Amino acid sequence: MCPVKNIEKEAQMRSVKERLNHPAEVWTPSIGDQLFGVVVDLVKHDGQYGAPYWSVFVETPDGPEVEVRCSCSKLQREFIAYKPEIGDEIGFRYDETPEGKNWENKTMVLDRSKRQPPIDWEREASEFERHKSGEKPEARGDSAPKGQDDDRDIPF
Repeated sequence: MCPVKNIEKEAQMRSVKERLNHPAEVWTPSIGDQLFGVVVDLVKHDGQYGAPYWSVFVETPDGPEVEVRCSCSKLQREFIAYKPEIGDEIGFRYDETPEGKNWENKTMVLDRSKRQPPIDWEREASEFERHKSGEKPEARGDSAPKGQDDDRDIPF
């Protein structure tokens, strides 16, 4: 008997090996630079002065994985407001800092349109246990009110 291969898991393992053997380069932009791609990882760090910051690992369409460190205040605020997730399309731009200001002018945009709804694993486990025990599924509220005929099975 031949063991069944889990191709998806093998692909994921190759991806982990690839990431380990070829670490992401840190994005160090010049004014006007832009970066676009898909979020592949999010990592929280302890900052130098105690303030935490996040790194966003971005898979770019035409090159290596890039790490964007959201360590400047403006980018941290945008990161927290947007709440990116793995799989989101993301973009960054580095603009000139306005005169008289002393912060980095990095901007972030996010496209959530391809996000999948999260799986409710507790509900899935409950449904599985009910099915396993032979319980009937919970009513969905799509049957006729009590005392009334449900004529949806009539073929016309």
